[in-house]
Amino acid sequence: MTSNPKPWGIRMPWAPFTGERAVSGSTGVYEISDAEGHSLYIGAAGARDLFGLKGCIGAHASDPEATQYRYEVTSAYLSRWMELLGRYQQEHGRPPPLNRSEETPSLPRFSPATNAAE
Repeated sequence: MTSNPKPWGIRMPWAPFTGERAVSGSTGVYEISDAEGHSLYIGAAGARDLFGLKGCIGAHASDPEATQYRYEVTSAYLSRWMELLGRYQQEHGRPPPLNRSEETPSLPRFSPATNAAE
């Protein structure tokens, strides 16, 4: 499992789907990755999502590519989700592979000076 050197990324370490980490039912953001730590999906669990983060993360457990996850509990999940997606898109030129374009909002742009200052 890889670490996350990005200062804007989710700081929680990766956990395997096979592990026994207790996931909160709170609102927040989460990231799903493959075994090498490449992001496959960046999502948000809102107040209307059944079982919050626990339910949203669990929905990805059956995806054969998805082997690990990490999350961040926050009540500002929409703005944090947009920030994570925007930063990912700026770095890679596209959203994560499993994020469908119809669910991706209009994303913010970050200046190179903003990225260098972090």
